Amino acid sequence: MGTIDVTERNLLGFQEEVKRHFEYLISDYGYRCVFSDPYCVKFQTDKVYLNIYHEKISYEVYVEIGLIPEDYQNKLRIGIKDIIENSASSEKVLPFYQASNPRSISKAVGELAKLLRIHGKEALAGQYQYYKKISEMKLQRQQTAYTEEMLKITENRANDAWKRKDFSKVIELYEPIKQHLNTTQIKKLEYAKSFSKKR
Repeated sequence: MGTIDVTERNLLGFQEEVKRHFEYLISDYGYRCVFSDPYCVKFQTDKVYLNIYHEKISYEVYVEIGLIPEDYQNKLRIGIKDIIENSASSEKVLPFYQASNPRSISKAVGELAKLLRIHGKEALAGQYQYYKKISEMKLQRQQTAYTEEMLKITENRANDAWKRKDFSKVIELYEPIKQHLNTTQIKKLEYAKSFSKKR
């Protein structure tokens, strides 16, 4: 069955479209194609690796580019979305492509190649500071998202404690995150503290 699947995927023409649309990597930037199958085409220079994927199940088409060595733990790897977010372009539409027939694959691969060619010059050239800057921005976004999620969980717990009039629990939950509290939450914390003092 795996062979049939590969044969069917070959008919979609993913590899051929990637090599056609991303030919500028070879002619303009000195990349070489180091691997190709119906699910992934890999290009590389001495400093940079670039992979174009066509996911087996989701049919998503996307690009990953990073400084060598290619490794999952490598923080200096990015995608088209990171490049667009970091570009000076006023067009901040973040691309997402799913393609399951030859026409949509050609379109998706072509658009990704165009976006990378326009906005990804520093990435393609392997500029370390560019990757470092994006890596730091991604880390900051992750930390912000984590903090927001933890605040949401804490707020739900504090609301439950407030409804039960468990003011010591409200203090326990709110005190460590005092700097993140809004006006209403601060008032609740102050009330809980004053109530606890009276007892």
